[in-house]
Amino acid sequence: MSALKRAVFLSLLTAAICAPLPCRGQDDSERIWGAAVMPQPFDAQPFRPVRIPAWVQETLGCGYTLSVMDGQQRAKAAAHGVTISEMGFVDPFYAY
Repeated sequence: MSALKRAVFLSLLTAAICAPLPCRGQDDSERIWGAAVMPQPFDAQPFRPVRIPAWVQETLGCGYTLSVMDGQQRAKAAAHGVTISEMGFVDPFYAY
């Protein structure tokens, strides 16, 4: 085998080995999306709402300043049903 043929063969072999293979992503459609709602005339495709996770459905209360409370105050809030603290990264005492 000549050097040129060997170089072409090795180049094609390397390209075939390193080429990305097509694959499908994980299908989470059944876990993420709720059932399709009644179609409207302007809808291009079925509208499906986001399925709310069970831990959000079971949430009884949300406390806004739990991050600045001590452990005893947070325990008292939890006893009253608070399960979520702030949802953003903001200073709760700064007036925007």
